[in-house]
Amino acid sequence: HQINTCDETTRHILECLIEDQTFDTILAFDLQFPSWVSSLAHDNGIRVISYWGASMSSISHPLKLVLKKIEYWLFRNKAADSYVFESEAMLLTATHGRGIPKKLCKLIHLGVDTDQYSPAIDKSNFLHKEMGIPTDKKIVIYSGHMEPRKGVGTIMQCANHLAEQALPCNLHFVLCGNKPGQEQPYIEMLSDEAKKMVTFAGYRNDLPDMMRASDIGVIASTGWDSFTMSSIEMMASGLPLIVSYLQGLKETISPNVTEE
Repeated sequence: HQINTCDETTRHILECLIEDQTFDTILAFDLQFPSWVSSLAHDNGIRVISYWGASMSSISHPLKLVLKKIEYWLFRNKAADSYVFESEAMLLTATHGRGIPKKLCKLIHLGVDTDQYSPAIDKSNFLHKEMGIPTDKKIVIYSGHMEPRKGVGTIMQCANHLAEQALPCNLHFVLCGNKPGQEQPYIEMLSDEAKKMVTFAGYRNDLPDMMRASDIGVIASTGWDSFTMSSIEMMASGLPLIVSYLQGLKETISPNVTEE
């Protein structure tokens, strides 16, 4: 059941669930603090775990943080019993942004199915054939959203820069995750020569095969980024990874093992 608002109908639904069903824990997603859901659950002896897939707050200045901590102690019955985050950077937005005690915050990094995402024993030309890429090109793969903060524009700038060099470039960029038409603004950023170095692949159901057939992974985010699933998929596929030195994204790499 999804409960987002504090109107009488949704409150009644939760009250009925608590009355009619036997359970001792509510797992919520991005449940804010303070929340009437937490107070209602606590009044009925039920604990609340809130999993956060985004930042909870911006980092507060010291005086504001003191006020946030006071707010927590005044309204702690309306707080979850535990807050789970996928990166240290996101956890800090709770402790140093909203004043949530660190003892309530848990860090659980994302993981992937390594039976699905695993290194190739022998590199194939699968992706070259699938995308019509010359077989002498090394493939740099990106997988993710196309919104500006994800840094696709930065990858386009890189392609332009490489195309301007006097020496031939043996790299080809394959970008996955664009809905129809989303790639057009980025294609317009490219020079004629750079366009030969870039392929937008859209949404795919064969990403594990694509990653295994690639040579390098890249995530060039320019804005907030969390512990990105695609970065873990790339590394599980045996790819060296180039990422921006930002928030949770930098937590996905190991210095001198992958690349940052």
